[in-house]
Amino acid sequence: MDQIRSSQRQDLHRREIVNAGIKLQERAGTVSAVEFLRSQDIASSVIERVLGEPERRRAIAA
Repeated sequence: MDQIRSSQRQDLHRREIVNAGIKLQERAGTVSAVEFLRSQDIASSVIERVLGEPERRRAIAA
């Protein structure tokens, strides 16, 4: 059970990082967003999807 909670916390944390990367792209451009997400160990496939294919993004939690 603790392993599931730990996994959920990490998923929530990664979602926050990805959302921050999307917002950074809007403010500072794609290159800055890519660099930020890479520095946070976000998978390249995720970076490509969220920054390059906005129609495939999941909804950003408010």
